[in-house]
Amino acid sequence: MKKILFVLQDIPFPAKHGSRMRTWSIINALYKEYDLSVICWDFKQGESALSEAQKYFKNIWIVPRKSLHYKTEKLSIFQRFLNFAQYKPWEIAKAYSQIFDKYFQTITARFHFDIIFARYVAYQGQYLLNNKSLLRGTKLIIDIDDIGPILTERNIEIRGTSGFYDKNRQKINLFFYRQYYKKLTSINSCLVCSDLDRHFIHEKISKKINLSVVPNTVCSNSFQGKNIIKKNIFENKVILFCANLSYKLNADAIIWFAKFVLPKIKQKCKNAKLHVVGWSPPDEVKALTQSTAISVYANVPDVSEYYRNSLIAIAPLLSGGGSRIKLIEAMSFMRPIVATAIGAEGLDLENNKHCFIADTPVDFAKACIALLSNYNLAVSMSESAYRHFRENFNRNQIKRKIQEVFSSV
Repeated sequence: MKKILFVLQDIPFPAKHGSRMRTWSIINALYKEYDLSVICWDFKQGESALSEAQKYFKNIWIVPRKSLHYKTEKLSIFQRFLNFAQYKPWEIAKAYSQIFDKYFQTITARFHFDIIFARYVAYQGQYLLNNKSLLRGTKLIIDIDDIGPILTERNIEIRGTSGFYDKNRQKINLFFYRQYYKKLTSINSCLVCSDLDRHFIHEKISKKINLSVVPNTVCSNSFQGKNIIKKNIFENKVILFCANLSYKLNADAIIWFAKFVLPKIKQKCKNAKLHVVGWSPPDEVKALTQSTAISVYANVPDVSEYYRNSLIAIAPLLSGGGSRIKLIEAMSFMRPIVATAIGAEGLDLENNKHCFIADTPVDFAKACIALLSNYNLAVSMSESAYRHFRENFNRNQIKRKIQEVFSSV
């Protein structure tokens, strides 16, 4: 049996938010056919997470989490210069740890692995790139579903630049990202979650990067086809935003919606309510509950009930890369969706058929009001979205694609 080393940020259990769901789908596709091991940071996730991981991984190496940033690890001036000379973007440089690198080198020197797989270039993927000369004969795979150059470009577009320093710092960082990503040409296979991301990388970085599209999916098929919108749910008028709220772009999105969109919805649908469900909400999101129309539910063990009690799922993202697992989840629960163009991208969603796509507060509010006030429209769009989910994001389909990638390297 071939051996695979997973290089991860944390133990991906419980798989309750996007990045862990994707990691879990890859583990689930491989653990019966391969001998899996993992090295990851110690995020104090507890015995239950470790116990769950032991069902899938033969070896688990947990690195003490002392040094994710310069200010805690205090890299030498030489190391900082080396990062600059290697075109290493700031977000990647600050995530680097000499401690983790040494653990990784020790484990890969002591044990033979046929394949080493890492999640994210900016975090664990850099340890594969740093140690290629020590890993000869081992096939390398990096999942790059959250693409740094896309995020950097969009942050420049949204926030703009002010002053000489900020303008040039942003441009240098974008240049560094593109140069750094060119190193992926030496990796046997890189995973992206949509054709849109594959096109971006081939067009703006390098056509020589070997890319495989592995779409996102959700962890369970048990709820499929059982969540048709009932009349009492329609009357409750609940709008749902379900996301990892520790991710700043998600927090920014729901704050934008609450501030600029929800008041316009309330003018037409006075009993409309917003439920915000997610992991580790920051204080700014918790503060939204000052409005009686908004409830925030943090770190819930199961989101199923929140979907079943909602009428609409929203994705008002203003920036981001990859594709939104939150929308795949909403489609699987048969909930109609309203999203920005960025929120809906990478999923081949057709506006006015699978969802409503709107980018301004006025248009976003109009789309929500249409669904909140028309039961037949809400049911019709939810059924169309569910069919799209079954045809494109079914867990078994994605499982086969993952297996094909790993068996072909």
